[in-house]
Amino acid sequence: MHVGVLLSALEEPQRCGAISGSGWNLDWPVAQLMRVGRYILSIHGTEQKGDYQSGGDIHKFKLQPVVYIIYLCGWGRARRHCATMSWRMKIATYNVNSIRRRLPIVLDWLSTHQPDVFCLQETKVQDSEFPTDAIREAGYHASFRGMKGYNGVATLTKGVPDKVVHGLHEGSDNEDFRIIQTVVNGIPIINSYVPQGHSITSEKYALKIIWFRRLQRYFATHLDPALPALWVGDLNVAPEPIDVYHPDRRVNDPDFHIDARTAFKEAVEWGFVDVFRRLHPDRVQYTYWDYFRSAFRQNFGWRIDHILATAPLAEKCVAVDVDVEPRKVADASDHTVVWADFNL
Repeated sequence: MHVGVLLSALEEPQRCGAISGSGWNLDWPVAQLMRVGRYILSIHGTEQKGDYQSGGDIHKFKLQPVVYIIYLCGWGRARRHCATMSWRMKIATYNVNSIRRRLPIVLDWLSTHQPDVFCLQETKVQDSEFPTDAIREAGYHASFRGMKGYNGVATLTKGVPDKVVHGLHEGSDNEDFRIIQTVVNGIPIINSYVPQGHSITSEKYALKIIWFRRLQRYFATHLDPALPALWVGDLNVAPEPIDVYHPDRRVNDPDFHIDARTAFKEAVEWGFVDVFRRLHPDRVQYTYWDYFRSAFRQNFGWRIDHILATAPLAEKCVAVDVDVEPRKVADASDHTVVWADFNL
């Protein structure tokens, strides 16, 4: 049973909150916890230590981002008390179109919404100039790979990930500035920036189609559709006519052309669910508006930024939305933030 608890100042019954930096949410009286008995709370990567009191005895415990409870005095009783516990994970994705230029927007969103995982695309900065210190001061660890002026992906997490995988594969031509996998609390999170394609007659568009096929092989190598996993990012495809303004006029656009849509759907059919469409099947909502023709004001947009989950995880998605506020501020990216909450 995974549990996150804040055990402090136990002189009187109180409600437990989330451990800072863990993503655990728990609404459970401390008084109940004190009655249950003795526990050992442990997993890799100790963050802090302390004591709690149970039946007059003081016991040592450790707090970590993910905590396993082992009940030492009657497992059945402990399970009954643990049944009300859950972990709420918030994940968000945002094409920043330059992390250095959009850093104030990113920091404000982190402070206001406290996502457990924030995936960024088009960071457009070489690794030596990534704003690691500012991200750390905001309470986040940054895993990233980028290049000067183009591409770049970064995943911000409240703790150090269990694992980080850069690129589609090891060695050269691995596109590590377009895809990064971080494993957070055992859940693989694929953050990717799919090539835009330029025009449907270009070599870049042909490479875009190939890229989706490479993604399918990547999923088959690294993931299991029967287990929780996420694929998020600027995927540069509006899957259906509802996902783009004036769809009848967009059929030759590289983000809505039938070949790109088919390649995207084939990648999704490997084992992913579009959680936005699962919860909002008929809603017109865009995530990208270009800087021209007053596109944002007129809502001439595209839904090309996505959060997709394997079926076991999609079933636990309780909320998903598009936050348009970052698109309204001065010097905004042409994309905005998509976020989802999962009850695990």
